[in-house]
Amino acid sequence: MSVSYSKWPFGTIQFREYVNRYADILVLLSNEQGNKNYWNCVCSAMDWMDLAIEHLETSDISSLDWHQYSLQIYMHISLIDIVWECIIQLHKMFIDEESSPFEKDSSIFQDVRLKLDDNRYFKHLRAAFGAHPVDLIEERKKTIRYASWPTAGIDLEYDYSVLLYSGRKDRDDVSFGFKVKQLTTFFELRYKYLEKIEEAIKEMCEEHLAEKKSIDIRRVKDSLEQLEILEKENSTRLNNEHYQDIIHMLTVFFQTDFSNSQNSKAVEKFTSIMKVGIGELFDKISNMQVEHLRVAAFLNPDYPKWNDFGYCFAKLSARVLAGSNKPLPFTPQEIIEPIKKYLSFSYNTEEELYWLIVIALNINNGKL
Repeated sequence: MSVSYSKWPFGTIQFREYVNRYADILVLLSNEQGNKNYWNCVCSAMDWMDLAIEHLETSDISSLDWHQYSLQIYMHISLIDIVWECIIQLHKMFIDEESSPFEKDSSIFQDVRLKLDDNRYFKHLRAAFGAHPVDLIEERKKTIRYASWPTAGIDLEYDYSVLLYSGRKDRDDVSFGFKVKQLTTFFELRYKYLEKIEEAIKEMCEEHLAEKKSIDIRRVKDSLEQLEILEKENSTRLNNEHYQDIIHMLTVFFQTDFSNSQNSKAVEKFTSIMKVGIGELFDKISNMQVEHLRVAAFLNPDYPKWNDFGYCFAKLSARVLAGSNKPLPFTPQEIIEPIKKYLSFSYNTEEELYWLIVIALNINNGKL
């Protein structure tokens, strides 16, 4: 029978979206707290759960051909096991590394033959139905057993069952199996446990946010010194790449000398907007807020499709902002030509040229 999990109100897509809200904090905590890498655990778990759920949604164990459904049953149980193992590791990472969820619970399979709780019963199902069917240990009696092929409808207690042959002459063979409804319930309850893991992640990250919010950031008048402070605070509070990129661009701007007095008015106006951007950064980092900054639009202005302008501008940007040593594959006049009406393009450094182009593009866009 085919079992669909796609209609459940909670799934790995929602979990992924939820976790991504705290991605920067989880990465930061991974770097700060002991030897635990929260982010690596989460990424691995999300990827494997997505893969397993995708296949579980179309898993069909109703084939009449015994050797086909034997393999399909094993695949179905193994996919559930992948998700379950992911959830166990997330529990150990975020809730309690010394325990596993649903320990000693026997409410689903209610095993009276092997005396196994639900977690161990499920692992025994996986082993007997294909993981290692000729190497089974009955825990209670330490008896070696060997599983038969899976069958359907022979033992009416189960939808699918195997016969566990005893490895000893003084032990009887035992029928062992499951009802599909039991397996689905087992998975459903554990899959829903992701909600508790969400709560644990939220609690840990919100605690970090509250702690950092309570620490004031030093405010200074000098723009470059303030940017240096904000760079350090971002790295320890949020570790946000967008903020880091903006801080870097602002730092390069405030380190640039502008030599042509004819451009003073435009440069001063742009400078005042950049100082507002520093204030915006200060407020967001202080309050532990991750948002797209308004100043970013001024630092990365749009431009029309002027021949090879975009290509040339990107190459110049790589030299100024990324430290590229590759020579420019164009003359400065080629990139200046479309915007030369806005400013006087006499300059002493590539940095000055770059920022004059950025300012001119903002003028072209009606922002200055």
